[in-house]
Amino acid sequence: ALVRRLVEQGNRVTALVRDSARSRSSLPHAVQLLSFDCDQARLARQIARTDTVINLAGAPILPRRWTKSRKRELADSRLAVTQRLVDALRTAFPCPSCLISASAAGYYGTAPTGLVDETSPNGTDFAAVLCRRWEQAALAARETGIRVVLLRLGVVLHPSGGMLGRALPWFRHGLGARIGAGNQPLPWISLTDVSRVIDLARRDQRFTGPFNLVSPEKLTQAQFCQCLARHLGRACRLRVPEFLARLGLGEAAHVLLGGQRAVPARLQQLGFAFQHATLRQALAEWYSDSQDLTDGRTANRGNKRNSPA
Repeated sequence: ALVRRLVEQGNRVTALVRDSARSRSSLPHAVQLLSFDCDQARLARQIARTDTVINLAGAPILPRRWTKSRKRELADSRLAVTQRLVDALRTAFPCPSCLISASAAGYYGTAPTGLVDETSPNGTDFAAVLCRRWEQAALAARETGIRVVLLRLGVVLHPSGGMLGRALPWFRHGLGARIGAGNQPLPWISLTDVSRVIDLARRDQRFTGPFNLVSPEKLTQAQFCQCLARHLGRACRLRVPEFLARLGLGEAAHVLLGGQRAVPARLQQLGFAFQHATLRQALAEWYSDSQDLTDGRTANRGNKRNSPA
């Protein structure tokens, strides 16, 4: 979605990819592809031709169990990639002006009661510690004089995939269910607003350090389920017991059963206007009516303004 947005604006984009064939079929033709397996010198030369490096790499934190090998994969997919980019930035000449690097609201650990903003302390669980290490790896680029922006992403929503894409088939058939008590916070943001923030951050010098990329709307998981079910004209009375979630996911269930009431304090201070400030607003824009949801047809088909970019 971000690449499409940047290309449509006339930017020259290079994508560092693992699977060139798959990437070629999904990215605009104008995008130059560079294999992740290229040598470090070539990566540094390519980076020297850019003004912004955007690092969104990282294996999905769910839905697999966090075995020892999976934890290594989660860490390597974040830390090793980020460290390699920072090493290339150190030798690139000229050096780009900005590095934008992903993190997550999970940085704060499980904080179900109080609000957390960008000044709140780091959590202590596996995901929180991984986020801290991820951010530290990116911040090492500051020694080159580059501006570093950290994106503490909430759950990114769009009907094309992710949490919402996986939930829609169940909710369409009246089988939507909250997990556990349902009162755990669900910090979320639309894919559209994520792309808008990143596009702005690369151009606006005021963006530096961590930013919570979450909607200003404070939702619980139960409220998310009820809102989606109402938009579909369905009921949502089912619940996945906490013990079943823990049985199926083990330690990883902590992500679903916990949460953070993260607020986008720094974005709001800078006056960022969310296109989707509420879930109800987002669903109304993505779909013309509940029938579109029921049939799985997007209302904005062919409408560039409402496209995933």
